[in-house]
Amino acid sequence: MAGAIEESVVGQYYDLSKNQLPYGGATDIHGRIVWAVTKEEHEKMLARINRLFPE
Repeated sequence: MAGAIEESVVGQYYDLSKNQLPYGGATDIHGRIVWAVTKEEHEKMLARINRLFPE
């Protein structure tokens, strides 16, 4: 369910200066990006947390 931006970074080496994982993700032990969280996935996670813990 990764978006275009997230799909384009999977397989690349992580570079902190490029902000490649703005919503999260993971790298392997060599620094290669293995998955990235999309904006939509991030928003769904936040909505779920906000439903569980309303202010």
